[in-house]
Amino acid sequence: MESDRERALLLLRRIVPIGAPDLIKKYNFTVEEVPEKLLEKPFVWKALLHSLSYKQLLNNFDAIVLSSLLETDVEARSLVTDMIKNKDAIVSEKITKAMITKAHKSCANGICSKVANAFEDALALVPAPVKKRKTKSKKQ
Repeated sequence: MESDRERALLLLRRIVPIGAPDLIKKYNFTVEEVPEKLLEKPFVWKALLHSLSYKQLLNNFDAIVLSSLLETDVEARSLVTDMIKNKDAIVSEKITKAMITKAHKSCANGICSKVANAFEDALALVPAPVKKRKTKSKKQ
């Protein structure tokens, strides 16, 4: 017997995109569960934002930019900016400068320029890598 969540996932795959955000929020669907065609819609990304980890945000940043969410939705832009500058997430998810720089490149040429400064701030929050000291092995 199918659970409500399983039925909702099937519905999400067949639904007219406008109803997707409600299902995403109600059943806490992840970005991996949402059909690719729906990820072109800004309102779908807005529904997903609260469930994204920092790494997921960075890995999906191109798609978020292409959906025009950051250019059209002030609330979403503010949330994304706060997420990008979240030092605790940067540290706990072991985010590197290279990861942030890659996503930051999506903001080139004026696209989502309002978020670009957040990436610059985030780069300063990345802890310096800890160099492992080589220990000399004792010969017996």
